[in-house]
Amino acid sequence: MEGMEQPLVSCIMPTKNRRGFVEQALGYFEKQDYPNKELIIVDDGEDLVVDLVAQRPYVRYFAPQYIHSVGAKRNFACEAARGELICHWDDDDWYSPTRLSYQVAPLLTNTADITGLHLHTVLDIQKMQGWQCADASTSAMGVEGMHYGTMLYRKQLWSNCARFQDSPKGDDGSGFVRRLINLGARVCTLPCANHQIYVRHGKNIWKYQPGTSISNEKWYRVNVEQCMSREEISFYQQVHLQLLQKSISYPPGVLLKNA
Repeated sequence: MEGMEQPLVSCIMPTKNRRGFVEQALGYFEKQDYPNKELIIVDDGEDLVVDLVAQRPYVRYFAPQYIHSVGAKRNFACEAARGELICHWDDDDWYSPTRLSYQVAPLLTNTADITGLHLHTVLDIQKMQGWQCADASTSAMGVEGMHYGTMLYRKQLWSNCARFQDSPKGDDGSGFVRRLINLGARVCTLPCANHQIYVRHGKNIWKYQPGTSISNEKWYRVNVEQCMSREEISFYQQVHLQLLQKSISYPPGVLLKNA
C-alpha cells in the first residue's frame, strides 16, 4: 500500500466485563502496521476498563449503560466512528500485526466493499485445544467460509444501507452482510493466512462447537503451540482458570509475541 492514500480505519470493539481480554486486544491493536487507525470501545459492563485506555490517545472509550446487546453496541460504535472504513475488532480473538493492512488492500484497489477472513484456526481455551481446517487458497467473492467477526467495510454501507440487529441473542454480523449483498455490495472472503485466531472460551456469542463442520470443511486437531507463542498460551490458560472461578477479574494482558 506504499504510495497509496491510507484512509482512517475505525476498529469497533463491544465489550463487557472482560478486562484481561481487553488489555490483550489493545496490545494486538497497537502492533498493527497500518498507521491511520482508531479503536472505539463500547463497554456496558460493571468492571469498566477506562483505566486501561486513559493513556492511549488512539482509543475512544464509551460506557453507555442504556445499551446492552452486541448489535446495539456495534451500531453505537459505527455512529461514533470517524473513519471512512470500519473494522470489527473482537475483544477475545488473536490478530496478526498485519491484519488491517491485509484487509484494507482490496478496498483501496476498489475490488471489494467488504472483506472478511476465512475461518481457519480455532483455539478452544476450555480444553487448550487448537483446531484448523484447510485455508482458502485464494480470495473469493461471497461469504463462503467467512468468519463474520472479521468484517471490514466502508462506513457508508452502514450509514446508508444496513444496521446491526438489537437482539439479546446477539448479532454475529451474518444478517448485516447478507442485507448488503442483496443491495449490491461486493463482498470478498480472504484467505486467513494466519492473520486471525478465533478464541472459544464458553462465553462467546456464537454458539459454535469447535471441530464441527459449517460448510463441509474438515477440521483437524493441532497443538496449541502451532497456533501462538508460549507467552500467549500462558495468558489464555490463566483466563480459562478465571472463567472457571466465575470471576470478572482477568489476569493482566501479556507482552505479545507474534505467532
